[in-house]
Amino acid sequence: MRYLRPRSIEEASAALACGARALAGGTDLLVRLGRMVDWPPALVDLKGIDALKGIRPLAPGENGAPGDDEIAPAAGGGELPTGGLRLGALVTLAELKALPELAAWPALAAACRGFAARQIRNRATLGGNLANASPAADTVPVLAAYGARCLTDRRALPVEKLATGPGQTSLAPGEIITALELPAPAAGARSFFFKLAPREAMAIAVVSVAGCLEMEGPVVRRARLVLGSVAPTVIRAREAEAALAGRRLTPEVAREAAAVAAGAARPIDDLRARAGYRRTMVGRIVAYELSRLAREYAHS
Repeated sequence: MRYLRPRSIEEASAALACGARALAGGTDLLVRLGRMVDWPPALVDLKGIDALKGIRPLAPGENGAPGDDEIAPAAGGGELPTGGLRLGALVTLAELKALPELAAWPALAAACRGFAARQIRNRATLGGNLANASPAADTVPVLAAYGARCLTDRRALPVEKLATGPGQTSLAPGEIITALELPAPAAGARSFFFKLAPREAMAIAVVSVAGCLEMEGPVVRRARLVLGSVAPTVIRAREAEAALAGRRLTPEVAREAAAVAAGAARPIDDLRARAGYRRTMVGRIVAYELSRLAREYAHS
């Protein structure tokens, strides 16, 4: 197996088009290599490509998040609200966790705090967490709840559309994730992230739920609820979102939406939990988080 360290996206794309594997932080790939019978012909180390690094504000007029079902080309498109961020694919979880501006996205900050251990966060990258295509990924549900999108060298798409199954993505041969665009939360938005796991860190999620609600007083203008570890990919609970939209958030509405969200889950039995337990916990987590918000508005 060869080791390649390209200096440009074009060089990396050409190497990956021939069946090589991309190496970013390596926190998942290097573990998998130890279990592989047939190794890839080459590892393409992306860390020498400066274009994949860095965090900067999104400028007015820069590409915005596409609609829920739209997959937009990488050039052209709408605008993101000012205050959003462009996160390079090689940004590490440690870099993101230390970012003062992350306070504007509290659910993402919570996901970063509970992500593995410090040593892993120093290596693991946002692009790698997406490309690994694990339904239990910590960052993907939160990014999807905030309406983030994934940019490649060829196109842009919602982050929840990248994975097509466990360990599988829609990336074409040679296609490289270059960045993520994280829009600014709308005025009055409330968000949350709940990870159910045996420990607070160094544990894979049994169930995870992320949500972002655009509120107008106690009324939900728009909601995004995203479920992890309960389907082959991270999924949107769209019927539950519809059950919230346009309604005053009350404990009763919260329980109703929670029941709908539980019905959207498609879990399996595995070593970490039974399918029935996972489905039940989706409902309880959604009910808990929404009811907590409802109580805050009831006392405001």
